[in-house]
Amino acid sequence: MAVGGQGKTVEHETCWKPPLEGWVKINTDGAFSHFGAGIACGGVIRDRDTRGNFFAGLHVQRNGRG
Repeated sequence: MAVGGQGKTVEHETCWKPPLEGWVKINTDGAFSHFGAGIACGGVIRDRDTRGNFFAGLHVQRNGRG
């Protein structure tokens, strides 16, 4: 990820970190259209395993206005 301000750029690597023992982690994201074309969000539930074993996922999408 690059973050800038006042002509400066700082590089920062972002990576997934596992949850504590006995916990799961929920990662989510979302997006929307400035033009009213729709919104969407989704997520995954993963465990502590270094591969981040997949347990469940979700996705919601709504098109248009209203």
